[in-house]
Formats: sequence, structure tokens, C-alpha cells
Amino acid sequence: MDFYNNEMTLKIDRVNAWGMIEGFRKNNEHYYTSIYTASKNSWSLKGNFKKRVYCKNPKVITLSKNIRSDYSPNITIINQVSFENYQHKYKYVAFIDRIFCIENNIDIWKKLCNNGVFDIWKPSAPNNSLNDEITLTEKEKPMILLLRIFEVDHDYSKDIKFTNLRADKVSRTKINLIRPVIPQNKNDPNGVNFKGTYYFDDIIEIIRKSLDGTQYKVKIVNDTSSIPFLYPNN
Repeated sequence: MDFYNNEMTLKIDRVNAWGMIEGFRKNNEHYYTSIYTASKNSWSLKGNFKKRVYCKNPKVITLSKNIRSDYSPNITIINQVSFENYQHKYKYVAFIDRIFCIENNIDIWKKLCNNGVFDIWKPSAPNNSLNDEITLTEKEKPMILLLRIFEVDHDYSKDIKFTNLRADKVSRTKINLIRPVIPQNKNDPNGVNFKGTYYFDDIIEIIRKSLDGTQYKVKIVNDTSSIPFLYPNN
């Protein structure tokens, strides 16, 4: 199976990029962020990112400049690093594994921001983000995107056209996937020396439990559990 990047990037703030790529420490445990909020018209979904036919086209992760003042990071967590100056290597891409369509409420985020899934944020941040994006004319429910982040064998530093929009542009390139940041489970051969507390299967189950009792549905976009067997290094 061949993979080519999407020509639009996933342009996210430095806090989320840091949490997805480097992970964070809490109570002597190491966690990685893998979720992102979205709605029908979110920039993160443009470029047909959530359509199954385009699931082989992951988005290169680039950085936005600012965080809105009403989106409050968890200071206890992010004080571990000077995230204002954080800059990752442009060798990471994101797939949407699945989408949780939810009824947004603060109680969901109180769980997800305190159980190792999204603890880099105060619960008000994702709650406010979704409330800001949803309009009365939209038919779809607010979404939680479950992302799978991979390191690839190509450095996009010279391929990205940075813009003032909420997505950057990047030339389409064939890529090989080197490794997932979060292995699928303890049996994943890519999990050797993994320092995280949760595997990807764990995160899926924790999100489901956190949404228990609320109205939601799950749409599988790209079952990334099959991708590790396609690595050129395995």
C-alpha cells in the first residue's frame, strides 16, 4: 500500500503538537495526546481528510502561532516544557482513525482532561472550542477526532508553504511510515522501548468509557491497526 501526504496540513497549536509528539508527564506516568476537537466546517477536516477514499493521505503536522486566551492549558502539565518555543521536526503525519460524534458538554471534558487522554488542557478549553465552532445551521454533531500520529521517512521542511490561514500547504510526496508514536498494544512489534502508559487500544477504550451515559456514535475512518504490518522496517 502506498501513502502520499495530504496537500493541506494539520495546523495545530504548540501545546497539542507537543502532547502528540513528545507526550507529557503526570504522576510519574508518561502519556500522549491523540484527540482533537472538530465540527462540520473545521479546517482540520478540509482536504477530504475524513473520507475513507482519501485515508491513505495523512496530514503533515504544522504549527499555528497563537492560543486563544479562553482556551486554557493545564499549567501544571505544560510547565514541564517551554512550549512557546517548541518546534518539532516536520517528519510527523496524522491519520484519522475514527470519529466520535458527541453531544458536547463540560462533564465529558472533565473526564477526558483528567484520565491521561487530554490532560494538557483544562476541561473548559475543548468545551469552549466546540461551542465556538458549532453553528445553528450545522446538522452534524460536534466531533472528537481520534488521531494516529506516525513518524515518516521524509523531512517536509522544504516542502511546506506556510500561510496565515488555519492550514498550510505542502507538496504531495510518497512516504514510508517509520513508526507510530503510540503502538497499537503491548503485542505491537513497534512497541519496543515504548515509554507511554496507554497503548492506542487503551485510549480507544478510555474514550468510550468517558462517553458512557452520553449520546454519541463512532465512525471508523481508517482502522490504523493494520498499518504496522506495512512498515518497510518490519
